[in-house]
Amino acid sequence: MKVKNKQEMIENYKKLHQMTEQVGEALMNNQFELYYQPIVQSNGEISNFEALLRWNHPKEGVMSPALFLPYLEETGMMIPIGEWVVTQLVEQLALWNKRYKKINISFNLSMPELLSGEVIKTLVRNCDAHAVRPEQITVELTESMKSPDATTLKRLVNEIKDYGFRIAIDDFGTGYASLEKILTIQPHYLKLDRLFVEQLSTSTQVHYILEAIVKLAHQLQMEVIVEGIETAEQKKYIERLKVRYMQGYFYGKPQPAEKIEGKWSRVLRCC
Repeated sequence: MKVKNKQEMIENYKKLHQMTEQVGEALMNNQFELYYQPIVQSNGEISNFEALLRWNHPKEGVMSPALFLPYLEETGMMIPIGEWVVTQLVEQLALWNKRYKKINISFNLSMPELLSGEVIKTLVRNCDAHAVRPEQITVELTESMKSPDATTLKRLVNEIKDYGFRIAIDDFGTGYASLEKILTIQPHYLKLDRLFVEQLSTSTQVHYILEAIVKLAHQLQMEVIVEGIETAEQKKYIERLKVRYMQGYFYGKPQPAEKIEGKWSRVLRCC
């Protein structure tokens, strides 16, 4: 057993070392790309686009963050990747601001990035440089991440709010979030994990849980975004709960910016 564990440690170390080198090369060779997925209001208007990182790996093809972000958190590469992400999304938003009337973008901020503060500083600098209004950007804090103590967390989040950025708790319902955490962060948006929608057709209890969460969020003056909408039936049910914002493959898969414009430009021009 010890030999096996030692071997696993060696293999993990090799993997981390290889991933660190590959990520550094990917940054230099422009292998990373942002995809965008629409968040749509119940009236059909685009509310927001979530920026999602993709790696155009020369051997593996397009890689989702789930395949490489865990390694980045262990190697310290999350910070430079996060700085690259916010630089790119602000540049894209500045470009869209010239073409369309109003577009908002959200992005995920990991706990290492939140604690570092460097990603937010880079975000602020880029917004100033490109005349992008902070209120156009929502910072999504992943609910599955462990947090520091409540005092530290509240201070860090309030600093982000003071710049004018909006806050969302992402993937709510599947991780570490609690009522205490919601009250500490006091987000503008509560994003419900796709797990709830996936179980609508098989679990009556999920209906009651969804109704309770939405009611509580509204009473706390928070908007709700429901993820994972894939069918018209799911959309109709969520609309009955008085939820304004929805996201999922029913509206569109994540795509590069040029494809997003090709599909949604007519809607964006009239918003």
